[in-house]
Amino acid sequence: VEEAVVREKAVASLNAIAKELPRELLQSEYVAMVRRLAKQEWATSRSACSHLLSTPYPDLPDPLKAEFRDTYTKLSKDEEPMVRRSACSNLKTFVAVVTDRSIIIGLFVPLFIEQSKDEQDSVRLLSVENCIALAKALGSKDLVLQYILPGVRNYCIDKSWRVRYMLADHFTGICESMSEEVTQTEMVQSFIRLATDPESEVRTSIACKVYDFCVLIKIEQVIKDVLPIIRDLVSDQSQHVRAALARVIMKLSAMIGKD
Repeated sequence: VEEAVVREKAVASLNAIAKELPRELLQSEYVAMVRRLAKQEWATSRSACSHLLSTPYPDLPDPLKAEFRDTYTKLSKDEEPMVRRSACSNLKTFVAVVTDRSIIIGLFVPLFIEQSKDEQDSVRLLSVENCIALAKALGSKDLVLQYILPGVRNYCIDKSWRVRYMLADHFTGICESMSEEVTQTEMVQSFIRLATDPESEVRTSIACKVYDFCVLIKIEQVIKDVLPIIRDLVSDQSQHVRAALARVIMKLSAMIGKD
């Protein structure tokens, strides 16, 4: 179906049904439907398919789990941007139900890296949110440093302001997945870069996160690195940036104190 709203409702219904199906029907009828959708000529069908993989995944035997992962991989590399967007938006739900860390590292991390470098910014911006889910699935600060941080660096300098905006929007959540040391160093520099971004939409988004980010770093760093940036944001040419900062500045002042 071409109409996105209709497809979304149909997908939601199918996922609800998948939770109630007896295992025999799940492994026969539901799997057969997924196979048909994955091979359809229409991009809309393949796009819908990626939404149907994670819900039944935990209840499938290992061979079918492997098949679903292979299907997801093919959808992630589809020639149609619409299909790749759909696959990218579903990576976070898929990794949440995969319990084998070796699969996360061997399959989903490389796919995440590809998505973060996709030629379409509409795919890259969706991959930003996956940083948090993937970091949780990795379950190790060292692995997050190795696999997620390089992507964050690239997002900061992405040529598309929409990707940089998405990073700013999820900035504190990503910081919380990092080690304290990385947050105190790399993420401070990323914060400064976003706060001085040439696009006002990016500066507005990160201005909303000023207090939440400052909670994660040492007060000495707030005074040394963040306050100078705040002084610039206070007089930003965009009223939206100033308004966003105004909503959090009082909480920040209480944190810093009079001195």
